[in-house]
Amino acid sequence: MSWLYTHKKTSDYLRAEATSVSLYSWDVIGFTGHEPLYAFNLINMNGRNGVYPEWLCYFGNPVVSRMLSPDNYIQAPDFSQSFNRYSYAWNNPLVFTDPDGEIIFTLATLIAAPFTGGTSLAFLPIAIGADIGMWQGGSLANGTMNPFKWDYSSGKTWGYMLGGAVVGGLSGYVGGVIAASEIPMANTLGIMGASLTNSFGTYAYTGGQTDISMSFGFASYNFTQGEWGYLWKSGNSIIQDIGYGLGAVANVSDLYKLTTWDILSPEQKISKLQKITSDQTISYDPNLQATAQYDPNTDNIVFGKDGLRSGLGWAKSSYEHEALHRADFTTQPSIPSHISSQTEYYAFLDSRAYNLELSKSFQNSLNYKQHIWLQQKYIHYSNVAGITPATIPNYTFLQWLRSLLSR
Repeated sequence: MSWLYTHKKTSDYLRAEATSVSLYSWDVIGFTGHEPLYAFNLINMNGRNGVYPEWLCYFGNPVVSRMLSPDNYIQAPDFSQSFNRYSYAWNNPLVFTDPDGEIIFTLATLIAAPFTGGTSLAFLPIAIGADIGMWQGGSLANGTMNPFKWDYSSGKTWGYMLGGAVVGGLSGYVGGVIAASEIPMANTLGIMGASLTNSFGTYAYTGGQTDISMSFGFASYNFTQGEWGYLWKSGNSIIQDIGYGLGAVANVSDLYKLTTWDILSPEQKISKLQKITSDQTISYDPNLQATAQYDPNTDNIVFGKDGLRSGLGWAKSSYEHEALHRADFTTQPSIPSHISSQTEYYAFLDSRAYNLELSKSFQNSLNYKQHIWLQQKYIHYSNVAGITPATIPNYTFLQWLRSLLSR
């Protein structure tokens, strides 16, 4: 049955008339080409396609003029309507459309993750940088941050968008590599490297129309103008203060890590770990090639240099890995029936230990590189043991920010 008999209200709202309405939206096309579903008092807006494969669109309620599902993405931070999660196309659906609600490079990276065993997530900083750079390039070409007001028939718009994507991706790569290097003040140095790369690149593809500058986190220096910018400086826009604020969080995180861990000697780090874990069996061996290992002969957990040079969170995570090995050695966990060799058995134990580390990745404030490394190890050992890896949460921007705040 393709038709449903129901009633509709007349203009006086007191008299009802029987009518038949289509159950299928393609039978009736409404104003602006949207598809009304009269039987359900909904309008198919044909927007934000591909967010979920089983849903072709989001639906709007014409009575309250709002979407039924929230939009999790802020399209233009300088426009207040972008923060209304239940509006559609900036609350102006008669003029604009919202074809997908996503950003192309970041979306492609996330979609590829399940098919690549999570390895595509290693390119997430580059993808995010490319998307931001593409938006920046389009904004510079058109003099507005609002992408709905850009002139897409102009070669300049597309040229600047391409240039911005390339420069943004490169700056994301530079910043990501430095931030993940585990050197002292890595986050701050990553910000400096990424901002200078982006500044020079933008100066190049715009033909010198932009200034060359460098951000230090809470502050920046404009080499062209010879002046400083900083958090809450008079005349700053909201976007600038937000950027400086996030940079300040990274600065504080670096300083905290520097003063509470990086300046300590290996012996002092071991002593701190012993206090945190209430485990006096932790020791240090500078000749140990592994990050850490459990020694069943002495019942000690021994750390090497790599286990102590990457932050307190990484050291705690490594300890929890080896502590599980000690518990498994003592209690002998239940072994899957398909495991028939010593290699598969050891892989099974390592899979359990890496899964534990991943489950506490954000709790231990691990950075993106560390999270991805653990993920790859977990998948590898699960495959060797013939175990299907469990679903692994993505390392999102909010998780990164929360990890900085919790350090």
